[in-house]
Amino acid sequence: IIDKIISVYSKDATEKLLYQVGKHISDFLQSALLQEPVDSTYFNLRQVLEMDSIEKSKLPLYGSKDNYRDGIYYNYTSFANQTPDLPVEVNMKNGRIKSVMTPAEKMGKYRKVPNNMVYAIVNNNIPYIVKNDKYFTLFKKNGNFYFTLRMLVRKSPTLLIAELGLSATLIVLYTQAPPFSGLLLPSISSIFLPFTPVHGDVELQIDHVSGKFIRNEY
Repeated sequence: IIDKIISVYSKDATEKLLYQVGKHISDFLQSALLQEPVDSTYFNLRQVLEMDSIEKSKLPLYGSKDNYRDGIYYNYTSFANQTPDLPVEVNMKNGRIKSVMTPAEKMGKYRKVPNNMVYAIVNNNIPYIVKNDKYFTLFKKNGNFYFTLRMLVRKSPTLLIAELGLSATLIVLYTQAPPFSGLLLPSISSIFLPFTPVHGDVELQIDHVSGKFIRNEY
């Protein structure tokens, strides 16, 4: 099964993305054909099409029926296996996590755990994920975990006009008609669409295999 996130950074990413995807599939098939089977487990076509569900069923995080173990998780592996790395004590302010603490060696003392050392925490059976040095509440939808991030997003000009009521200015330049006709014919030179990045909600999904974040705009 191929399960990989491919990132391409380009003004026109379509061609590069198609190339990278095709190359990855070719390399995968080429290497797989030369390997001996290492697992005695076989899957029929229906199971192959539902492989995500089969993989998730083996992870305590996804099969926990919304019962999560309180604690601090340093990485996705411990989070997916629901094996906390440290006990957790959370300080809240205005409904948000202000700081995350864990018991220190001295009895009754706590030490602060830096956000950049944490992948996720669970507090009072509520899971939180760390992104940009901040904590976001996780929610489960259709068998996957998501969180919502507010950030600057780039939307299509059409969508911006619909949402913000922006007006488009059509710039028309006149060009000389065929030689000796003496006419000036209008031609569309460009369409100017004012663009300003806007804040929007971005839904990020946790990849159940790698623990990386998959971006979904809405």
